[in-house]
Amino acid sequence: MNEPNANYIDYLNSLNSYNAKNKNAYSETNIENSFYKQMAVEVGISKYISSIIMTSSPQVIILSGQAGDGKTSIMYQVVNQLDSEYEIKTKVNIFDITVQDKKCTFIKDFSELPDVEKIKKLKEILSYPSNNKFAFIVANTGPLINTFGSLFEEDKREDAKMKLIEAIRTSDGKQKPICGYSISVINMASIDNSYFSPKYLEKIIDSKLWKKCSSCEKKDFCPIFRNRNLMAQNPESVQNFLENHYIWLSEHGTRLTVRSIIEQLSFMLTGGLSCSSIKNVNNSKYLFPNLFFGLLGFQKDSKALKMNAVKAASSNEYYLKKMRIDEQLIVKGDYESLFSAEWVNIIKNIEKSVDLKSDLDKERNLFYSFLRRVYIFQNNSSEEQRKWDLEDIFSRNFKTYLDYRKNNANIPSKIKKPILDALSMIYTGIKIGSGNKVPVTLNKKSGVLQTVQFVTGYLDTDDFDIEKVKSNDGKINQTNDIYYFYPTVKDERLNIRLTLPLLDYFDNLQKGIIETDIDPLLSNGIENLKVQISAKLERKKSSGQFELLIVKNNGNKALKLEMSDDQISIL
Repeated sequence: MNEPNANYIDYLNSLNSYNAKNKNAYSETNIENSFYKQMAVEVGISKYISSIIMTSSPQVIILSGQAGDGKTSIMYQVVNQLDSEYEIKTKVNIFDITVQDKKCTFIKDFSELPDVEKIKKLKEILSYPSNNKFAFIVANTGPLINTFGSLFEEDKREDAKMKLIEAIRTSDGKQKPICGYSISVINMASIDNSYFSPKYLEKIIDSKLWKKCSSCEKKDFCPIFRNRNLMAQNPESVQNFLENHYIWLSEHGTRLTVRSIIEQLSFMLTGGLSCSSIKNVNNSKYLFPNLFFGLLGFQKDSKALKMNAVKAASSNEYYLKKMRIDEQLIVKGDYESLFSAEWVNIIKNIEKSVDLKSDLDKERNLFYSFLRRVYIFQNNSSEEQRKWDLEDIFSRNFKTYLDYRKNNANIPSKIKKPILDALSMIYTGIKIGSGNKVPVTLNKKSGVLQTVQFVTGYLDTDDFDIEKVKSNDGKINQTNDIYYFYPTVKDERLNIRLTLPLLDYFDNLQKGIIETDIDPLLSNGIENLKVQISAKLERKKSSGQFELLIVKNNGNKALKLEMSDDQISIL
């Protein structure tokens, strides 16, 4: 049977590991593929690096990060921007380019070099600026740090490594002296990459890449072509959810690499099917809202869940959350006002195979979860309803967090107040009363309140604020500016970011929702915040006086005590 677009479908399948044929998941082989240029997302980091080489003084530029962060692709984009005629040879690891008298040595993958060669080459490269020459190195973080340390005497080795680690951590892309060398460090792992998925989706569903499918004899029953066409009907809805999902994951400690995102999106389209495997049967289980979460129909697919990004999506199970749209979507079954005609037809056909009147809740709930998955990706709801959806799918603070993440508006008191109330509850078990001070106490663990606590000081509510800090992401990646929140005490910024999980936790605590078993990452953040707040409080000179807080059901009581002559007395 004629399968005119089989090459492209095979290429998509080669980007994921579902069938263990993911040869194009790696930059070298992918770049050599004829489809690569049509699907490559040009990222701002490449323009930023090109600009450094063309406009700045000679320096060493290091692009570090995890395997799969897209570092090699960025290097090739830089090469193309500097010299579009340069013939890239993917098998060559070290090469030179001269543009307008600017000489630059490129190392495609520093980690490929033997350990002895790493030390020798890095030492040579770091001397280039003094010889009026640039160097651009792509390196996985671990080997880079260890090799840099090896350039120094043993007693200075750890200090050198720590200085490089700090440069990687801050990753501002600015040229700075590090142990006598002029280096610019950009760490991919610290840069937000949520922008990537909407742009990549737009590329892989582009009509030019799917034109051949229109002449295929299987087009009327092909689930791959159907997935593409369904996405193309309402791409903004799919793109918005994808971007929000990857932001949510990153905020909760799971930052996926570009390679993992590509793997998930390619699988979401094909479900691992090839053109030759498609038969004229009911293929409803291969709908993309299911595949994204590692589901074939209503059932989890163990092979799909081996992919990191799919596993991460599955673990969140947004579709199990109760939503305000449930009344319209599930109770009334008002599909026509929420979905396109094609989706309505698909849903109704699947609905016929489900016994919604059965006494068994499981079958009904599986169908209801499916409805929510389709809704999450492809709804036609109003703008107001979508605001509610963000709260229901993610969290109550998510919409507000996104809004303030994207602009430099001042933080309103409605965000500050729940944090102060939550801190008061952490310390004392109750919200801030009529006063304007929060007793800061010593207690063992967040969420476990002690009935007697030692008061170390008081936090004046007027001394507490939230500062918005512009990240380096927008400048380096040439995207819109991104702002993060940091608490301040007495106008001094604390060294802890108020992440979305922290804001959600404080909001829930302020509303009386007590979590006794919280995530270790979140718990560490809370304890870190408490330590830093305590360090900013003024300490009274020791006079033998101290204060205890007695936590009671009918109200807390402060007890002032004095120790003298080995005796404790109540003041």
